[in-house]
Amino acid sequence: MILLFILHCLVCFSFGSECYKIDENNKCVLDGDDPCKGKVVIKSDAPPAICMFGFQNNDQITSIEYEGKNGLEIRTFGFESATKLVSVTSYGGIVSLESNAFKNCHSLVIIDVHKVQNIPESCFEGCTSLEFVGDLSDITFFGDGAFLNSNLRVLTFGNNVQLIGYEAFKNTKIETVILPRDKPKQGFHTSVFEDCKNLKSVDFGGITEIPDYTFSNCVSLEILIGSEKVTYYGEMSFERTKLSSIKFGNGVTHIGSKAFSETQLTSVKVPETELMYSVFEKCLKLNTVDFGGNIEMPEGTFAGCSSLSLVVGTENLKYVGKSAFEDCDKLESLNLYGNIEQLLDSLQSQKNLFYHGKRQPKVLPVTQFKKDLKIFVTDNYLSSKFGNNDVLKLHCSSSQFVDVEMTPPECENCEIGKKTLDGDNYYCDLNTKKLSN
Repeated sequence: MILLFILHCLVCFSFGSECYKIDENNKCVLDGDDPCKGKVVIKSDAPPAICMFGFQNNDQITSIEYEGKNGLEIRTFGFESATKLVSVTSYGGIVSLESNAFKNCHSLVIIDVHKVQNIPESCFEGCTSLEFVGDLSDITFFGDGAFLNSNLRVLTFGNNVQLIGYEAFKNTKIETVILPRDKPKQGFHTSVFEDCKNLKSVDFGGITEIPDYTFSNCVSLEILIGSEKVTYYGEMSFERTKLSSIKFGNGVTHIGSKAFSETQLTSVKVPETELMYSVFEKCLKLNTVDFGGNIEMPEGTFAGCSSLSLVVGTENLKYVGKSAFEDCDKLESLNLYGNIEQLLDSLQSQKNLFYHGKRQPKVLPVTQFKKDLKIFVTDNYLSSKFGNNDVLKLHCSSSQFVDVEMTPPECENCEIGKKTLDGDNYYCDLNTKKLSN
Protein backbone atom coordinates (compact mmCIF):
# COMPACT_ATOMS: atom_id res chain seq x y z
CA MET A 1 0.00 0.00 0.00
CA ILE A 2 2.79 2.39 0.90
CA LEU A 3 4.56 1.53 -2.36
CA LEU A 4 1.42 2.36 -4.36
CA PHE A 5 1.16 5.74 -2.62
CA ILE A 6 4.78 6.56 -3.48
CA LEU A 7 4.25 5.55 -7.10
CA HIS A 8 1.13 7.76 -7.20
CA CYS A 9 3.15 10.75 -5.99
CA LEU A 10 5.84 10.12 -8.57
CA VAL A 11 3.21 10.12 -11.29
CA CYS A 12 1.51 13.28 -10.04
CA PHE A 13 4.68 15.32 -9.50
CA SER A 14 7.87 15.49 -11.51
CA PHE A 15 11.15 16.28 -9.77
CA GLY A 16 14.37 17.44 -11.39
CA SER A 17 17.45 19.21 -10.20
CA GLU A 18 15.35 22.38 -9.94
CA CYS A 19 13.86 23.49 -6.65
CA TYR A 20 10.31 23.56 -8.01
CA LYS A 21 7.93 20.69 -8.77
CA ILE A 22 5.56 20.06 -11.66
CA ASP A 23 1.96 19.06 -11.05
CA GLU A 24 1.31 16.78 -14.02
CA ASN A 25 -2.42 16.55 -13.38
CA ASN A 26 -3.00 20.31 -13.34
CA LYS A 27 -0.17 21.14 -15.76
CA CYS A 28 1.48 23.74 -13.57
CA VAL A 29 4.57 24.56 -11.51
CA LEU A 30 4.69 24.78 -7.72
CA ASP A 31 7.21 25.17 -4.91
CA GLY A 32 9.39 22.24 -3.91
CA ASP A 33 9.24 20.34 -0.66
CA ASP A 34 12.35 22.26 0.27
CA PRO A 35 11.13 25.77 -0.65
CA CYS A 36 12.89 27.62 -3.46
CA LYS A 37 15.22 30.49 -2.61
CA GLY A 38 16.58 33.54 -4.41
CA LYS A 39 16.29 33.67 -8.20
CA VAL A 40 14.20 30.83 -9.65
CA VAL A 41 14.55 29.94 -13.34
CA ILE A 42 11.72 27.76 -14.62
CA LYS A 43 12.86 25.75 -17.63
CA SER A 44 11.14 25.94 -21.01
CA ASP A 45 9.91 22.34 -20.79
CA ALA A 46 7.86 23.13 -17.68
CA PRO A 47 4.12 23.87 -18.06
CA PRO A 48 3.41 27.58 -18.68
CA ALA A 49 1.44 28.01 -15.46
CA ILE A 50 2.01 28.66 -11.77
CA CYS A 51 -0.27 26.40 -9.71
CA MET A 52 -2.96 27.58 -7.35
CA PHE A 53 -1.11 28.26 -4.06
CA GLY A 54 2.06 27.38 -6.01
CA PHE A 55 4.55 29.60 -4.16
CA GLN A 56 2.19 30.99 -1.52
CA ASN A 57 3.93 32.24 1.64
CA ASN A 58 7.42 31.57 0.24
CA ASP A 59 9.47 34.32 1.86
CA GLN A 60 12.78 33.34 0.22
CA ILE A 61 12.34 33.69 -3.55
CA THR A 62 13.38 37.03 -5.03
CA SER A 63 12.61 36.58 -8.73
CA ILE A 64 10.91 34.21 -11.14
CA GLU A 65 12.03 33.79 -14.75
CA TYR A 66 10.12 31.48 -17.08
CA GLU A 67 12.16 30.45 -20.16
CA GLY A 68 9.29 28.99 -22.17
CA LYS A 69 7.98 30.74 -25.28
CA ASN A 70 4.35 30.21 -24.33
CA GLY A 71 2.58 32.86 -22.30
CA LEU A 72 2.63 32.28 -18.54
CA GLU A 73 -0.51 31.84 -16.44
CA ILE A 74 -0.50 32.68 -12.75
CA ARG A 75 -3.33 31.04 -10.91
CA THR A 76 -5.19 31.92 -7.72
CA PHE A 77 -2.90 32.69 -4.76
CA GLY A 78 0.08 31.67 -6.92
CA PHE A 79 2.53 34.04 -5.22
CA GLU A 80 0.41 35.39 -2.37
CA SER A 81 2.60 36.66 0.50
CA ALA A 82 5.84 35.83 -1.29
CA THR A 83 7.18 38.81 0.56
CA LYS A 84 10.68 39.01 -0.98
CA LEU A 85 9.62 38.49 -4.59
CA VAL A 86 10.81 41.49 -6.64
CA SER A 87 10.01 40.52 -10.24
CA VAL A 88 8.36 37.92 -12.46
CA THR A 89 9.32 37.67 -16.13
CA SER A 90 8.41 35.34 -18.96
CA TYR A 91 9.84 35.16 -22.48
CA GLY A 92 6.31 34.67 -23.77
CA GLY A 93 4.86 37.31 -21.48
CA ILE A 94 2.27 36.92 -18.76
CA VAL A 95 -1.07 36.18 -20.41
CA SER A 96 -3.42 35.30 -17.56
CA LEU A 97 -3.83 36.28 -13.93
CA GLU A 98 -6.24 34.93 -11.34
CA SER A 99 -7.46 36.41 -8.07
CA ASN A 100 -4.99 37.12 -5.26
CA ALA A 101 -2.10 36.04 -7.51
CA PHE A 102 0.36 38.55 -5.99
CA LYS A 103 -1.54 39.70 -2.92
CA ASN A 104 0.80 41.05 -0.23
CA CYS A 105 3.96 40.62 -2.30
CA HIS A 106 5.44 43.60 -0.49
CA SER A 107 8.74 43.61 -2.43
CA LEU A 108 7.28 43.23 -5.94
CA VAL A 109 8.54 46.17 -8.00
CA ILE A 110 8.13 45.21 -11.64
CA ILE A 111 5.83 42.99 -13.65
CA ASP A 112 4.63 43.45 -17.23
CA VAL A 113 0.95 42.59 -17.70
CA HIS A 114 0.35 44.26 -21.07
CA LYS A 115 -0.77 40.94 -22.60
CA VAL A 116 -3.39 40.40 -19.91
CA GLN A 117 -7.02 41.45 -20.38
CA ASN A 118 -8.25 41.06 -16.81
CA ILE A 119 -6.78 42.11 -13.49
CA PRO A 120 -8.89 40.04 -11.10
CA GLU A 121 -9.83 40.80 -7.51
CA SER A 122 -7.01 41.51 -5.05
CA CYS A 123 -4.45 40.50 -7.69
CA PHE A 124 -1.89 43.11 -6.60
CA GLU A 125 -3.45 44.09 -3.28
CA GLY A 126 -0.83 45.08 -0.74
CA CYS A 127 2.05 45.23 -3.25
CA THR A 128 3.47 48.26 -1.50
CA SER A 129 6.61 48.49 -3.68
CA LEU A 130 4.96 47.95 -7.06
CA GLU A 131 5.99 50.69 -9.50
CA PHE A 132 5.73 49.22 -13.01
CA VAL A 133 3.07 46.95 -14.48
CA GLY A 134 3.35 47.88 -18.14
CA ASP A 135 0.61 49.21 -20.39
CA LEU A 136 -2.86 48.81 -18.89
CA SER A 137 -4.76 50.28 -21.84
CA ASP A 138 -5.93 46.86 -23.05
CA ILE A 139 -7.28 45.79 -19.68
CA THR A 140 -11.07 45.39 -19.79
CA PHE A 141 -11.75 44.20 -16.23
CA PHE A 142 -10.30 45.60 -13.02
CA GLY A 143 -11.61 43.44 -10.16
CA ASP A 144 -12.41 44.44 -6.59
CA GLY A 145 -9.23 45.55 -4.82
CA ALA A 146 -7.13 44.82 -7.92
CA PHE A 147 -4.41 47.29 -6.86
CA LEU A 148 -5.65 48.09 -3.34
CA ASN A 149 -2.90 49.45 -1.07
CA SER A 150 -0.27 49.10 -3.79
CA ASN A 151 2.42 51.55 -4.92
CA LEU A 152 0.91 51.98 -8.41
CA ARG A 153 1.76 55.46 -9.71
CA VAL A 154 0.66 55.50 -13.36
CA LEU A 155 -2.74 54.47 -14.71
CA THR A 156 -4.06 54.70 -18.27
CA PHE A 157 -7.49 53.34 -19.07
CA GLY A 158 -8.24 52.01 -22.54
CA ASN A 159 -11.42 52.50 -24.53
CA ASN A 160 -13.01 49.15 -23.78
CA VAL A 161 -13.12 49.01 -19.99
CA GLN A 162 -16.05 46.86 -18.88
CA LEU A 163 -15.59 46.86 -15.11
CA ILE A 164 -13.84 48.90 -12.44
CA GLY A 165 -14.39 47.06 -9.18
CA TYR A 166 -14.83 48.09 -5.57
CA GLU A 167 -11.63 49.64 -4.11
CA ALA A 168 -9.76 48.73 -7.31
CA PHE A 169 -7.19 51.54 -6.86
CA LYS A 170 -7.82 52.56 -3.26
CA ASN A 171 -4.79 53.93 -1.40
CA THR A 172 -2.44 53.84 -4.38
CA LYS A 173 0.11 56.50 -5.39
CA ILE A 174 -1.65 57.56 -8.61
CA GLU A 175 -1.30 61.29 -9.34
CA THR A 176 -3.59 61.79 -12.35
CA VAL A 177 -6.61 59.92 -13.65
CA ILE A 178 -8.37 60.07 -17.00
CA LEU A 179 -11.51 57.99 -16.65
CA PRO A 180 -12.76 55.85 -19.58
CA ARG A 181 -14.63 57.62 -22.35
CA ASP A 182 -17.58 55.25 -21.89
CA LYS A 183 -19.24 54.03 -18.70
CA PRO A 184 -18.07 50.46 -17.95
CA LYS A 185 -21.02 48.21 -18.84
CA GLN A 186 -20.50 45.92 -15.87
CA GLY A 187 -20.03 48.68 -13.36
CA PHE A 188 -17.94 51.50 -11.94
CA HIS A 189 -18.13 50.56 -8.27
CA THR A 190 -17.67 52.38 -4.97
CA SER A 191 -14.44 53.56 -3.31
CA VAL A 192 -12.39 53.05 -6.50
CA PHE A 193 -9.87 55.81 -5.73
CA GLU A 194 -10.55 56.35 -2.03
CA ASP A 195 -7.51 57.40 0.04
CA CYS A 196 -5.33 58.14 -3.03
CA LYS A 197 -3.46 60.88 -1.23
CA ASN A 198 -1.20 61.80 -4.19
CA LEU A 199 -4.06 62.18 -6.68
CA LYS A 200 -4.15 65.77 -7.93
CA SER A 201 -6.33 65.83 -11.04
CA VAL A 202 -9.22 63.89 -12.55
CA ASP A 203 -10.62 64.01 -16.07
CA PHE A 204 -14.09 62.47 -15.96
CA GLY A 205 -13.93 61.28 -19.57
CA GLY A 206 -17.35 59.84 -20.36
CA ILE A 207 -18.28 59.02 -16.77
CA THR A 208 -21.43 60.80 -15.61
CA GLU A 209 -22.09 59.02 -12.30
CA ILE A 210 -19.60 59.15 -9.44
CA PRO A 211 -20.35 56.36 -6.94
CA ASP A 212 -20.07 56.53 -3.15
CA TYR A 213 -16.60 57.26 -1.71
CA THR A 214 -14.97 57.35 -5.17
CA PHE A 215 -12.48 60.10 -4.29
CA SER A 216 -13.02 60.28 -0.54
CA ASN A 217 -9.91 61.40 1.36
CA CYS A 218 -7.94 62.17 -1.79
CA VAL A 219 -6.42 65.06 0.12
CA SER A 220 -4.40 66.48 -2.82
CA LEU A 221 -7.21 66.41 -5.39
CA GLU A 222 -7.91 69.93 -6.62
CA ILE A 223 -8.51 69.77 -10.39
CA LEU A 224 -11.65 68.33 -11.98
CA ILE A 225 -12.04 68.30 -15.76
CA GLY A 226 -15.47 67.70 -17.23
CA SER A 227 -17.45 67.95 -13.99
CA GLU A 228 -20.25 69.74 -15.85
CA LYS A 229 -21.14 66.37 -17.43
CA VAL A 230 -21.60 64.60 -14.10
CA THR A 231 -25.22 63.96 -13.14
CA TYR A 232 -24.82 61.89 -9.98
CA TYR A 233 -22.51 62.44 -7.01
CA GLY A 234 -22.51 59.57 -4.51
CA GLU A 235 -22.19 59.67 -0.75
CA MET A 236 -18.85 61.14 0.43
CA SER A 237 -17.63 60.99 -3.18
CA PHE A 238 -15.30 64.00 -2.72
CA GLU A 239 -15.12 64.22 1.06
CA ARG A 240 -11.82 65.61 2.41
CA THR A 241 -10.41 66.58 -0.98
CA LYS A 242 -8.61 69.82 -1.83
CA LEU A 243 -11.30 71.09 -4.18
CA SER A 244 -11.60 74.87 -4.02
CA SER A 245 -14.24 75.11 -6.76
CA ILE A 246 -16.57 72.93 -8.76
CA LYS A 247 -18.68 73.55 -11.84
CA PHE A 248 -22.01 71.76 -11.73
CA GLY A 249 -23.91 71.06 -14.93
CA ASN A 250 -27.64 71.50 -15.49
CA GLY A 251 -28.45 67.80 -15.40
CA VAL A 252 -27.44 66.92 -11.83
CA THR A 253 -30.04 64.57 -10.32
CA HIS A 254 -28.47 63.65 -6.98
CA ILE A 255 -25.80 64.83 -4.55
CA GLY A 256 -25.19 62.28 -1.80
CA SER A 257 -24.61 62.72 1.90
CA LYS A 258 -21.33 64.50 2.73
CA ALA A 259 -20.37 64.46 -0.95
CA PHE A 260 -18.28 67.62 -0.55
CA SER A 261 -17.82 67.79 3.21
CA GLU A 262 -14.46 69.00 4.52
CA THR A 263 -13.34 70.28 1.12
CA GLN A 264 -11.66 73.62 0.37
CA LEU A 265 -14.61 75.10 -1.56
CA THR A 266 -14.82 78.88 -1.23
CA SER A 267 -18.07 79.49 -3.08
CA VAL A 268 -20.68 77.27 -4.65
CA LYS A 269 -23.79 77.54 -6.80
CA VAL A 270 -25.85 74.53 -5.83
CA PRO A 271 -27.71 72.92 -8.74
CA GLU A 272 -31.43 72.33 -8.41
CA THR A 273 -31.38 68.65 -7.49
CA GLU A 274 -31.97 66.03 -4.82
CA LEU A 275 -29.69 66.79 -1.89
CA MET A 276 -28.90 64.42 0.96
CA TYR A 277 -27.71 65.41 4.43
CA SER A 278 -24.47 67.30 5.31
CA VAL A 279 -23.40 67.77 1.68
CA PHE A 280 -21.13 70.74 2.49
CA GLU A 281 -20.51 70.07 6.18
CA LYS A 282 -17.28 71.53 7.64
CA CYS A 283 -16.19 73.30 4.46
CA LEU A 284 -14.15 75.73 6.51
CA LYS A 285 -13.32 78.08 3.63
CA LEU A 286 -16.81 78.25 2.13
CA ASN A 287 -17.80 81.91 2.09
CA THR A 288 -20.74 82.37 -0.27
CA VAL A 289 -23.55 80.08 -1.40
CA ASP A 290 -26.23 80.38 -4.06
CA PHE A 291 -28.75 77.71 -3.14
CA GLY A 292 -30.09 77.74 -6.67
CA GLY A 293 -33.83 77.53 -6.10
CA ASN A 294 -33.80 74.19 -4.28
CA ILE A 295 -36.84 73.45 -2.14
CA GLU A 296 -35.13 71.34 0.54
CA MET A 297 -32.04 72.00 2.64
CA PRO A 298 -31.42 68.75 4.52
CA GLU A 299 -29.99 68.29 7.99
CA GLY A 300 -26.45 69.57 8.46
CA THR A 301 -26.10 70.94 4.91
CA PHE A 302 -23.72 73.73 5.94
CA ALA A 303 -22.98 72.73 9.53
CA GLY A 304 -19.52 73.80 10.64
CA CYS A 305 -18.91 76.11 7.66
CA SER A 306 -17.27 78.65 9.92
CA SER A 307 -16.43 81.15 7.14
CA LEU A 308 -19.88 81.19 5.53
CA SER A 309 -21.18 84.77 5.48
CA LEU A 310 -23.70 84.96 2.62
CA VAL A 311 -26.46 82.63 1.45
CA VAL A 312 -28.74 83.56 -1.45
CA GLY A 313 -31.22 81.59 -3.54
CA THR A 314 -33.43 80.56 -0.62
CA GLU A 315 -36.68 81.86 -2.15
CA ASN A 316 -38.11 78.42 -2.97
CA LEU A 317 -37.17 76.65 0.24
CA LYS A 318 -39.94 74.62 1.85
CA TYR A 319 -37.79 72.65 4.27
CA VAL A 320 -34.73 73.54 6.32
CA GLY A 321 -33.36 70.59 8.27
CA LYS A 322 -31.94 70.40 11.75
CA SER A 323 -28.48 71.96 12.18
CA ALA A 324 -28.42 73.15 8.56
CA PHE A 325 -26.51 76.28 9.67
CA GLU A 326 -25.05 75.01 12.95
CA ASP A 327 -21.75 76.71 13.88
CA CYS A 328 -21.93 79.07 10.90
CA ASP A 329 -20.95 81.94 13.17
CA LYS A 330 -20.12 84.40 10.38
CA LEU A 331 -23.55 83.95 8.82
CA GLU A 332 -25.14 86.60 10.99
CA SER A 333 -28.20 87.23 8.82
CA LEU A 334 -30.42 84.95 6.75
CA ASN A 335 -33.38 85.45 4.40
CA LEU A 336 -36.24 82.94 4.37
CA TYR A 337 -39.50 83.22 2.45
CA GLY A 338 -43.17 82.33 2.72
CA ASN A 339 -42.77 78.93 1.05
CA ILE A 340 -41.18 77.54 4.21
CA GLU A 341 -43.28 74.79 5.77
CA GLN A 342 -40.71 73.26 8.12
CA LEU A 343 -37.90 75.19 9.76
CA LEU A 344 -36.07 72.71 11.99
CA ASP A 345 -32.83 74.63 12.52
CA SER A 346 -33.08 76.75 15.67
CA LEU A 347 -30.54 79.20 14.18
CA GLN A 348 -28.40 79.28 17.31
CA SER A 349 -25.45 80.73 15.35
CA GLN A 350 -27.38 83.54 13.65
CA LYS A 351 -28.24 87.03 14.88
CA ASN A 352 -30.92 88.07 12.40
CA LEU A 353 -33.66 86.29 10.47
CA PHE A 354 -35.41 88.19 7.69
CA TYR A 355 -38.72 86.46 7.04
CA HIS A 356 -40.86 87.33 4.02
CA GLY A 357 -44.00 85.24 4.62
CA LYS A 358 -47.38 86.07 6.13
CA ARG A 359 -47.35 83.28 8.72
CA GLN A 360 -44.67 81.36 10.52
CA PRO A 361 -43.81 77.89 9.15
CA LYS A 362 -46.13 75.06 10.21
CA VAL A 363 -43.29 73.20 11.92
CA LEU A 364 -40.61 74.92 14.00
CA PRO A 365 -37.59 73.41 15.77
CA VAL A 366 -37.94 71.54 19.04
CA THR A 367 -35.23 73.74 20.50
CA GLN A 368 -36.56 77.28 20.78
CA PHE A 369 -34.89 80.14 18.97
CA LYS A 370 -32.45 81.99 21.18
CA LYS A 371 -34.05 85.00 22.84
CA ASP A 372 -31.74 87.53 21.22
CA LEU A 373 -32.40 86.31 17.66
CA LYS A 374 -33.93 89.32 15.90
CA ILE A 375 -36.71 88.28 13.51
CA PHE A 376 -37.59 90.96 10.98
CA VAL A 377 -40.86 90.60 9.07
CA THR A 378 -42.78 92.54 6.42
CA ASP A 379 -45.92 94.56 6.99
CA ASN A 380 -47.89 91.59 5.65
CA TYR A 381 -46.93 89.31 8.55
CA LEU A 382 -50.06 88.45 10.52
CA SER A 383 -48.70 87.88 14.03
CA SER A 384 -46.56 89.56 16.62
CA LYS A 385 -44.68 86.33 17.31
CA PHE A 386 -42.44 83.94 15.41
CA GLY A 387 -42.14 80.92 17.63
CA ASN A 388 -41.59 82.41 21.08
CA ASN A 389 -39.78 85.46 19.74
CA ASP A 390 -41.31 88.88 19.19
CA VAL A 391 -41.07 90.05 15.58
CA LEU A 392 -39.74 93.38 14.37
CA LYS A 393 -41.56 95.45 11.74
CA LEU A 394 -39.54 98.46 10.63
CA HIS A 395 -41.80 99.36 7.66
CA CYS A 396 -38.85 99.95 5.33
CA SER A 397 -39.64 100.58 1.66
CA SER A 398 -38.20 98.58 -1.24
CA SER A 399 -35.65 101.35 -1.79
CA GLN A 400 -34.36 100.77 1.73
CA PHE A 401 -32.67 98.05 3.76
CA VAL A 402 -32.39 97.31 7.47
CA ASP A 403 -29.10 98.45 8.93
CA VAL A 404 -28.50 95.78 11.57
CA GLU A 405 -25.30 97.48 12.69
CA MET A 406 -27.35 100.28 14.21
CA THR A 407 -28.70 100.01 17.76
CA PRO A 408 -31.60 99.73 17.41
CA PRO A 409 -31.69 98.67 13.72
CA GLU A 410 -33.00 101.34 11.34
CA CYS A 411 -34.11 101.71 7.72
CA GLU A 412 -31.38 103.06 5.45
CA ASN A 413 -31.58 104.08 1.80
CA CYS A 414 -30.08 101.83 -0.87
CA GLU A 415 -27.40 103.18 -3.13
CA ILE A 416 -28.50 104.33 -6.58
CA GLY A 417 -29.39 101.41 -8.84
CA LYS A 418 -30.12 99.04 -5.96
CA LYS A 419 -33.27 97.97 -4.11
CA THR A 420 -34.78 95.22 -1.98
CA LEU A 421 -37.78 93.00 -2.63
CA ASP A 422 -39.91 94.40 0.17
CA GLY A 423 -37.67 96.44 2.47
CA ASP A 424 -37.12 93.40 4.69
CA ASN A 425 -33.44 92.67 4.09
CA TYR A 426 -30.07 93.50 5.60
CA TYR A 427 -28.61 94.61 2.27
CA CYS A 428 -29.87 95.83 -1.09
CA ASP A 429 -29.74 92.68 -3.17
CA LEU A 430 -31.58 93.68 -6.35
CA ASN A 431 -30.24 95.66 -9.30
CA THR A 432 -32.90 98.09 -10.55
CA LYS A 433 -31.28 98.41 -13.97
CA LYS A 434 -31.56 94.68 -14.59
CA LEU A 435 -35.14 94.68 -13.33
CA SER A 436 -36.14 97.51 -15.67
CA ASN A 437 -34.61 95.71 -18.64
